Amino acid sequence: MGLKLRKLLLDGIELPETAANSMLNVSMLQGSSMQSKSTLHQFSQVLSLDEVAYEINIAVPDAPNTTTHFSGKLSNFSFTGNALLPLSVPWTGPLGFIAAGAQGDGNWQSGASQSAFSTVENGKKIEYSTQTSAGSGTVALNKDRFLYRGESSGLEMFLLLDTLPFPTSVSLSKIAADLLLPLAASPQAEPFGFGILLSNLMMSDMLWSLFDANDILPRDPLSVALDISGTLKILSDLFSPGALTEFSNPKHMPLELESLSVDRFELSGADTSLSAVGGFTFDNSDLETFSGFPSPLGKIEAKLIGGHGLLDRLITIGLLPKSEAMGVRMMMGMFTVPGVGDDVLDTVLEVTKKGQFLANGQRVR
Repeated sequence: MGLKLRKLLLDGIELPETAANSMLNVSMLQGSSMQSKSTLHQFSQVLSLDEVAYEINIAVPDAPNTTTHFSGKLSNFSFTGNALLPLSVPWTGPLGFIAAGAQGDGNWQSGASQSAFSTVENGKKIEYSTQTSAGSGTVALNKDRFLYRGESSGLEMFLLLDTLPFPTSVSLSKIAADLLLPLAASPQAEPFGFGILLSNLMMSDMLWSLFDANDILPRDPLSVALDISGTLKILSDLFSPGALTEFSNPKHMPLELESLSVDRFELSGADTSLSAVGGFTFDNSDLETFSGFPSPLGKIEAKLIGGHGLLDRLITIGLLPKSEAMGVRMMMGMFTVPGVGDDVLDTVLEVTKKGQFLANGQRVR
């Protein structure tokens, strides 16, 4: 299947092909869609294609040296989806439609993809391009919950600006995110979760040299991983009239946080790493101990490796003044204790039943 721009009229004037041209090509497109009806309309879709490619070029006739270019490719894409829709419900907006029973889910996978964008305006050029080796995801929505998971691997980005004396590039071995949210009011707390992963972020040496020309900082990849879970009690149905107004009012939040757990937190790079795990439960009947916030109970354990070495390097390259670094070291001394090994700091932060805040067993609050 293909599309191609054959003629474009602007204010009644036909632009030449060199001023505006575009195309879209899809190869080996296969798919099916099935519909049935019982108490709801039921739809099922399946789609796959070997490759989709597009290109758009625009040159403004009245502005010399001004052009724009888009292009990209996506290979080995597949999608499956299902939807349930009410038979006859007056349309009152998407929230009302979901409250009446509308729901859907979808899953997709893709192979290598790439995209490119460039523009020249009055002779000044910008180029930007990305490519990935694979991607996948899933999404589901109904009146009870929202779920999203997605990831891409082998991500590379390239940027060239006339205002910079050199091109810049960034790469990631994997980027992923997931989100689970309860949506319906319930007397029982429901699970929620959030996660993000940035694995092996690497920058070009030229980009590093902007703030570290003498290679003071170790240039090992940066990685971030965070997984949070817990339980929430939704007090007001999101799909009820005026629910969005309640959620936007900080003085009356229609939900209660009952528990929060840091299942994984890892931050590493520049020969430094920080990790933490732990969790808290919350007493929503006590809003006085912590000045309007539900009283927590629990602890979190953390480990910092290479923290003092990182401060020394930041001082050397001039990113951190010595006076500020001294304040950071004092805070580290208050809330951490020496761990096993060189330049290792441990900490256990705890909130007790009496509302006391302890750092490594020492009372802070």
